[in-house]
Amino acid sequence: MPSVQMRSSPSVSPPRTVTDLKQRVIACLNRLSDRDTQSLAAAELDSIALNLSPEAFSLFINCLQTTDSSAKSPVRKHCVSLISLLSRSHGDSLAPHLPKMVSTILRRLRDPDSSVRASNNIIEIHIRFT
Repeated sequence: MPSVQMRSSPSVSPPRTVTDLKQRVIACLNRLSDRDTQSLAAAELDSIALNLSPEAFSLFINCLQTTDSSAKSPVRKHCVSLISLLSRSHGDSLAPHLPKMVSTILRRLRDPDSSVRASNNIIEIHIRFT
């Protein structure tokens, strides 16, 4: 995944175009790999997820799906966390995107890192009780 230059402040204005959103999400995912920028990137991704419009769900989920086992463990774990955050904050609006979300989670269940596999328990509990 190529590295993308990004402003360091998580309080930047919302992206104006689909390309802006995609670049912003990819840049944050890249920054999750670096211990120095990990917490800022996680906070920015959480903020993006909470403030997504329904039209942007598909793009955001596609960005999460692009991460694979070659991405560092914190990236893969936070992608699972973001799926959970999306489902808690946007609920029924995500129904059309459920197959993609489940696909992403199922792939993480087979992850070589046990901490990434364990992060799926959050999703399982949320899905079971909603």
